[in-house]
Amino acid sequence: MKGSRLESTAEPDLPDLSGAILAQGNSLRMGRDKATLRWRGQTFAARIEKTLRTVVHRVLIAGYRPDLASPATPCYPDRYPGSALGGLHTALGNAPTPWVFVVACDMPLLDPGLIRHLAGLCSGARAVIPQGDRGPDPLCGLYHRDCLPMIERQLEAGRYCLQDLLPLLAVCFSDSGRWPAGWRRGLCNINTPEDLSRLKKDT
Repeated sequence: MKGSRLESTAEPDLPDLSGAILAQGNSLRMGRDKATLRWRGQTFAARIEKTLRTVVHRVLIAGYRPDLASPATPCYPDRYPGSALGGLHTALGNAPTPWVFVVACDMPLLDPGLIRHLAGLCSGARAVIPQGDRGPDPLCGLYHRDCLPMIERQLEAGRYCLQDLLPLLAVCFSDSGRWPAGWRRGLCNINTPEDLSRLKKDT
């Protein structure tokens, strides 16, 4: 299905949703585990979890990361390890709610206002993805449990690219016109040592 770019100006009730931190990447460009990088006294994973909990009540770690888990934040191993799509499969398969906000573990500046905005656009869609300057960002968006069968078919076929999944779903692509101020920082991925250096220097 083609994604819709229409956004309601109403303020609907937000759906009950969980948060999931995708933490199964190899961090090859960074050279070390990005989830445990520290900024302002906290790991990236801890900062993201704290932000998620301002909007959702349930948070999980997608990937076998007992070092990041706690009684309140369980982790789940990937049935299909090695890709963000496999992490999305894990998140949707283990979350206690139909809707899940997923975010990569290298986005420590995640904005709760953006989460709330995207959650208000769920009606009629099965995924809500922000579309910024560089196009859609599927590593920071909402997905419904109904996406699981399509995700599993892609994984079974050896198609691991998350971007390739989007044309197959009913996606609402939200552009930045009504996003909260500072959204560019919120969607910033810290992928390399240079990115980390800029983060520490600029903030």
